Amino acid sequence: NTRSVFEVNKLGVMRIGVILLLFTYGLDFFLKKDLNKPKKNSNESNSQPWKTNLIEWPLLLWLGSTLLSTFFSQNLIISIYGTYDRWEGLLTVSNYIALFFLTYKLILSNKQGIFLSWMIVISTFLSCFYGVAQSLGMDIIKWSLDPTQRVFASINNPVHFCAYMGMVLPLCIACIIHMKEKFNEYKTV
Repeated sequence: NTRSVFEVNKLGVMRIGVILLLFTYGLDFFLKKDLNKPKKNSNESNSQPWKTNLIEWPLLLWLGSTLLSTFFSQNLIISIYGTYDRWEGLLTVSNYIALFFLTYKLILSNKQGIFLSWMIVISTFLSCFYGVAQSLGMDIIKWSLDPTQRVFASINNPVHFCAYMGMVLPLCIACIIHMKEKFNEYKTV
C-alpha cells in the first residue's frame, strides 16, 4: 500500500522493462554467435557484434561515480535504494544507464529510430490531450490533488510534465520535417 499512485508503479514497470531488454539482448547475443565471424562475401572489417562508441565512456563514468558515491556513503542502504518517494539510489541509476545503453545498442536502423521517435511523439500528444482534459475538469480518475489547479497528466508533477513536453518538442519538429521530406519524395515519383 502506497499513499500515491506515482511512487513505485512506474519504477517497477521500468525495472521489468530493463530486465526484459537485458534478456532479449543477451538471448540475441548468444543465439547469433556467428556475428563474431566476418561474412564470406563481405569486405566489411567492422562486422563485430560489439562496436565501441563514444557514448559508452560517459555512461561508464556516470556508473563509476555512482558506485564510488555509494561505497563512500554514510548511509549505505539509502545510497543503494534511495529514500521513500524518491528511490534515486544506485539501483535506479543503474536501471537508467542500462535502459539508455540498451536502447542505443538495440536501435540498429534508421527505420527503428524513426519508429521509436514517432512512438514518443504520439504518447506525448496523448498525454498532452489528457492534460488539457484535466485542466477543463474532464478527468475520469479521482486523484488525491485537484488536477484542474495544477495539471500533471499522470506524470505526478506539473513541473515534470512541462519539462517533458519541452524536451519532446524538438523531436516533434524533427518528425514533422522528416514526414514532409518523405511526402515530397513520394510526390516527385
